[in-house]
Amino acid sequence: MPASPLSQKQEKKSDDLQLQDRVNQLETLLFGLQEELQKSKEAISALHSQLIKLYQKSFTTCVQCHTEFDLLTHHYSIGLYDNLVFVKCPTCQKNMAIDRIDGLKRE
Repeated sequence: MPASPLSQKQEKKSDDLQLQDRVNQLETLLFGLQEELQKSKEAISALHSQLIKLYQKSFTTCVQCHTEFDLLTHHYSIGLYDNLVFVKCPTCQKNMAIDRIDGLKRE
């Protein structure tokens, strides 16, 4: 027996309401994900700036020959004396004092 036109309209209305509810749920989820993505981007940006600062602290230029080198990846004659660390330039072998807080000390 076919359904009456009134019951078909009610079913269609019910389906439309369910579909609209689902669309609203998906929109809410999408907005939440966009907010989380923005927070993640901000956190990554902060970490990136900290990484740049740390890298710049370990990167130096020789005062004599102006050769640039990274103190952390180049292990040149590092020794301890009076709580100071000395490093030699990879090019001219000049000894330079390194402060653990300020980096290379300019003489």
